[in-house]
Order: sequence, then C-alpha cells, then structure tokens
Amino acid sequence: TSDSQIHPTRGFRLIFQDDLAAGLVGGQDAKFNRLSLDFRKYMRVFGEKDVFAFRTLVQYISGEKIPFFDLASLGGGSEMSAMRGYSLNRFLDNGKFLANIEYRFPIVWRLGGNVFIDTGKVWPSLSKANFRNLAFDYGLGLRFYLPDFCVRVDVGFSKETTGLYFNFGHIF
Repeated sequence: TSDSQIHPTRGFRLIFQDDLAAGLVGGQDAKFNRLSLDFRKYMRVFGEKDVFAFRTLVQYISGEKIPFFDLASLGGGSEMSAMRGYSLNRFLDNGKFLANIEYRFPIVWRLGGNVFIDTGKVWPSLSKANFRNLAFDYGLGLRFYLPDFCVRVDVGFSKETTGLYFNFGHIF
C-alpha cells in the first residue's frame, strides 16, 4: 500500500521471497533454500516530506551446499544487510534478523537528511535463534532527490567502526 516505489512517504510493503538453488535449476555447486520476509512501514510525521520509515527483515537459509557468499549477512550499506555502522558482511550465518528505523526530512530544495538506527543478529539454526545481544549502530545521512531516484550518502557508527556509504535509492 505504499504510495511510491521510489520515494515512499506512507503505507507499507510486505515482501516474501523464496530463492532456491538446486541441481535441476543450476549447477551442482549450491543446494539451498533461502526464505526472506521483509516488512516496511512508512508514515508522514510533520509534513508531506517528513517520513518515519521502519523495516524488519527475517531470513533463513537451509540446505546441503550453501556457498559462503550466499549466507545471511549483516553489515554494510546494502538493502538486504543494512547495518551501516559495521563493515560489509561483518556478521554471517544461516539466519538473520534485521531492523532499521529512519527519520527522513527535507533540508532545502531537493536535499534531504535522515537519522537512523540499525539493529540485528545472525544465528546458525532456527532452534538457536534469539534476540539477546543484538548488534546496534546509528548514524545520519544526506539524500539528493530526483524524480526517479535519490542519491544517498550515509555515515554509520558502531562500537567497532565507522562506515561511509554512497549509493542510489533508499535502503528500504
């Protein structure tokens, strides 16, 4: 029900994804199933361009042959692993929980800003999934809005490191 795929300001999105890698659809190097459930909520706060955005993502990968680069990952500034205060792929395992909260606001003309908090955790199996000792980060960013996309710069801070990310489009 979100009002825009590019610059959402209200509504929600629920995304369910199932990725299958098996011998009948590809090579013999990978045999796994990855399930992802992604919920995103957008609310206008003070005006038409002030947006409170929330996302939670749960993912689990099971199978006989899971390549290292296909594990559930957290860390970096990409859409599926966004923990911007940690280095790319800092946390890897079979399952993950990720939550992102952003407040997006206009500054001047097409320039906007945001402040955010990211949290998440990985685990080796569903039976060992828990929400104790979550990793947290926080940060701020700038957005340059164009009609069909935005240019994004984020700086994230954690107890381990600082991340600087430049990309296109919102994280979620």
